[in-house]
Amino acid sequence: MNRFLALKELSVRQWSFLELTEDPLFDKIRPERYAEYIDTALADAREKAGAYGIASLRDWMAGNDIGYEVVISGSPMLIHSETVLRNGRITIKIYEDVIRELSDCIEAIGLRMETETLMTLHLAHEFYHCLEYRNETDLSRKCPAVDYRFMGLITRKGYVSRTREIAAHAYAGEVCGLSFHPKLLDYLLWERKEPETADAYYRSCMECVEKWKGDL
Repeated sequence: MNRFLALKELSVRQWSFLELTEDPLFDKIRPERYAEYIDTALADAREKAGAYGIASLRDWMAGNDIGYEVVISGSPMLIHSETVLRNGRITIKIYEDVIRELSDCIEAIGLRMETETLMTLHLAHEFYHCLEYRNETDLSRKCPAVDYRFMGLITRKGYVSRTREIAAHAYAGEVCGLSFHPKLLDYLLWERKEPETADAYYRSCMECVEKWKGDL
């Protein structure tokens, strides 16, 4: 089995756990509570998917003064898309050069996804964050805070912000009917642009899934 197929077979929960491990405060989460963070994020994604289908996104954005901009080139650090808050206005930026390269990566493995479909997927991801900004909600605040040491001296409470990305990816994948998890697109791009990063990421994914498969 090639690496793409191995990663494609991972469940949404497994991908969500992998993303949870990327949070700076992951080591502060008790293992028995991993599922709580994942469940909270996925439940919020399902709720949003039920309320905001793909057909209604642009109408909602227009009605709430959310900007949408396709940037032809110049993506910083291979970023696919981002939500920018400037002067009180929210704008979603989609980087077309990276999206087109993603489309080429997908075609190279024998699949096909139109550039417009990929743009819609990324629009949906950023739309989830727009809902957070517009409604002044932060999903990480719905999850338990963790204790961490600031400068090694002061104990503070921190929030696991990666839960927001877990939910945004799950929401986008669901409303767009994607047949694989959106994070797999990162891997495909790294495989072409940064093979060493792709290799390390794949091994990390497989090791994490094997180590924690009973705790998800």
